[in-house]
Order: sequence, then C-alpha cells, then structure tokens
Amino acid sequence: MAARLVLAAALLAVASPQSLRASVVIGKTFLAGSTDPTAGSTAWALTSHGIAEKLFTVNKKGNIVGQVAESVAKIDKLTWEVTLKDGYLFSDGTAVTAQRVANALTELNTKNSGAQASLGMMGITAVDGLTMRIVSERATPVMDAVLAEWPFVVYLKKDGNRFFTGPFAVKNFVKDDSFELEPNEHYPRAELRPWVTVKRFPDGQSLASALEAGEVDLAFHLPVDGLSGLRDQAGITIKSFEVGYHYMMWHNIRKPHLSDVRVRRALDIALDRSELAQELRGGRATRSLFPDYTPYFLDNSQQNADKSGAEALLDEAGWVKDADGHRAKDGVHLALDLVAYPQRPGLVIMQ
Repeated sequence: MAARLVLAAALLAVASPQSLRASVVIGKTFLAGSTDPTAGSTAWALTSHGIAEKLFTVNKKGNIVGQVAESVAKIDKLTWEVTLKDGYLFSDGTAVTAQRVANALTELNTKNSGAQASLGMMGITAVDGLTMRIVSERATPVMDAVLAEWPFVVYLKKDGNRFFTGPFAVKNFVKDDSFELEPNEHYPRAELRPWVTVKRFPDGQSLASALEAGEVDLAFHLPVDGLSGLRDQAGITIKSFEVGYHYMMWHNIRKPHLSDVRVRRALDIALDRSELAQELRGGRATRSLFPDYTPYFLDNSQQNADKSGAEALLDEAGWVKDADGHRAKDGVHLALDLVAYPQRPGLVIMQ
C-alpha cells in the first residue's frame, strides 16, 4: 500500500482576554472520546489534552527522555527492566509504583492493538516498588522508543475511575463536547496553571467563528484560508509553527481500478506536492515516511507534478480519454473518492 505524504503545519490563535481569568477555554477540532485509553486512539488524545503521560517521551530536540520512567536496561534479547522515577503520583495522590504501571500496560497491551504493533504481546511484572520487567514476543533494540509510542500511557483504575499523571486532572467530561480540567495538584508548578476547558468544534471554520466571537481563548487547527480575516480582528494573535506529523494518503487497493499499480503510480506523480505545501502556507513536500530532521529521512524524488508521465501510465493501463476528455476503460469512467478527516482543516484544503 502506497503512502503519499506532506508535512503539515499547525496553527494557533490566541484571543487576548479583557481581564485575568481563572480559567482558559481552548477550542479544538478533535476531542478524546472517553477517558479509557484502551479504546482506539484515546490514549494519544488524552496525552495531547495534558491529562496523560507515558514512561518515555520525545523532547523538543527530538530525543527520547524519561517522563514517568527514570531509565531502562536490556537484560537479554526479549527482556528489559524499567526503573520508575521516585515520588511520582497519580492525580488523586496515589503513588506510582511498578505494580500499578504494570497493571496499566498489561491492560493496554491486551485490549489495544496499537499497543501490540511493535512488540506483540508483552509480559509485564513488578520486580520491586519502582522496577518492572518486560518480556516481549518480539525483540527491539530500543525499548524506550517503544514505550514512548502513543498507546502506552500510565494510569490507575480506582473506584470505577481512571487517574493519570499529567499536569491536568479531569474534573468533568461531556462526550463529544468538552473536558473540564483542573490543575493536578501533585504535578510540579500546579499553582501556576489555570483551570482549562477543552471544547470540541466540528470543523475549522466553526472554530474560527468561535474565536472571532470571543467564545474561546485559544484555537488550534484553524483553516489557513481564513487567517487574513482573523488577523484583522483586534485582540487576536495568530501563530503558525511546524509540528512533527505527516499528512498521508492511502490507496484502497480493494477497488478494481486502484489494484493496478500503474494507476497508483499515475496518481502519485500527478500530485504536485510543492503546490499542496504552498496551499497549506507551510510544511515540506515529501514522500519520506520520516521528517527531514530525523536520521531516517530519505527523499530525492521529484515533488512537482509529472502530467505527461501520469497520462502515459494511464494509457498503458487501458484508461484512455474518451470524446469528452474523460478517462475510461471498458465503458466505465475512472472516478476516485477522496475521503479526509474534517477535523484537520489542512486535509480539506488539499482536497
């Protein structure tokens, strides 16, 4: 299956409050669907909201560093030992121990397929209060990198609730609407944090309208084609910055016309990645699976469209132009359905 990639840029807009507020309203086009990290990509969303943390994470320099964990050591090909930071607490004040982390990671590895992607099944046991042992089905040379993957958040199940270790704790949750967050009093510098409401909007345009109306203080993932109007509004500051993710396009090769590699290649070279980056007002055009600031980046390909090359491939595959100039084969027109997440305004713009 082919991947077609464009590195995206994120947009943050900030409205200047008239006076110092006790709380901040943040608008986003996505929201965690629950507080259950075993469900789908909820663990990733909870981390992005400032609620959850992992044993390891990636810092702003791109290095893997300990978050809840202090260190990791390899015992043999399939066995590692992880040492936790001493004195770490869940948001209810319960101590983070090896057994409690092992319970969380075991549940994640059992119920969430994303937590099985790198190592398969994992046996996780507590060695002592701050040390746990991981024996995996498949080997890895970089266990800290695996434990920095999005599914592996640390949490405590207690009295029917889940408690995490991030800078904010869940005060109230309304599905598909909002999270009301309070500072986690057991997290450093808690006294400097305000109360936060993370509110979901169905798309970038409705979020931009809410920002303009003063309904939110911060707005993420605004459509770039509407920024000029927002910049004209008093009290609104727009900031654009690159983030470490890619926009990808996947071919559904179960479709008869896309099962032909020549058609997929034609689509590949027909896309002008440089033009897409220009429309997004940021990012870098690439076919690489990794961004250019990593040692894994490799991309010497042409980013501009090759119309004649694409036409030749379609002709070869039997999709020739009819009298109206449409590509057809055996009386059937070549048609493609392009589906994208509406909560990512950049994807909508590229369509």
